[in-house]
Amino acid sequence: MNFMRILKSIITLGLILIFNSLFAQRQKVLNLATYDDKAYHFGFLLGINSTNFQIKYTTQIKQYDSLMAVIAKPAGGFNLGIVTNARLGQYFDLRLIPQLSFAERNVVFFVRDSQGAYYELKKPVESTFIDFPLDLKYKSERLNNARAYLVMGGKYSLDLATNKRAKDSGDQVNIKLKRHSVSAQFGFGLDFYTTYFKFSPELKFGIGLNDVLIKDGGPYSGSINKLFNKTWLIGFTFE
Repeated sequence: MNFMRILKSIITLGLILIFNSLFAQRQKVLNLATYDDKAYHFGFLLGINSTNFQIKYTTQIKQYDSLMAVIAKPAGGFNLGIVTNARLGQYFDLRLIPQLSFAERNVVFFVRDSQGAYYELKKPVESTFIDFPLDLKYKSERLNNARAYLVMGGKYSLDLATNKRAKDSGDQVNIKLKRHSVSAQFGFGLDFYTTYFKFSPELKFGIGLNDVLIKDGGPYSGSINKLFNKTWLIGFTFE
């Protein structure tokens, strides 16, 4: 079973649990009744991600007569973060969650050799990000010990593992990436109030706003005009 299939299963299960929580609850004793009245509170995040590229092809791709196509495939990773939450009002919070994110994507080049046979060149692209996402959180009314919410914001990322000095060599393909990137992100989740802490599963999608490709004119990477990061994150916060 591949990562995307696992991701879809987790999302489906999470939605089922959310709807069961919201519509099947009876009146209960409120846990942490005044917790959301605090001006600030803190916690930590654990998450799994699926990261990919959005590719913009060069208009001169036809000049690479041996290169038939280029595609990107997602791969899995994980996130560790610290939650800082500031209360803005009854329904709104501002959240800063610095994270260490380990991510991988695959760029696959479909190539035709001199004999007319086709083969693939697969280039795994690994990144270790320090992320600084800043989100606005909109919360619904609390229903017993749960409430739904939406988040929207932006993220600055610093890639510690970029290989911007690498060069193409024969069949060895290198994708050089810029160290800095900015993304827009949005998502939704559910707050569960337990006796001692608040637990929140969350699904978030991020799309890169700046091109992260360093153009070096290599025989394969030169066929790509722009690369933008794309990320799905399933996060679990404990506050």
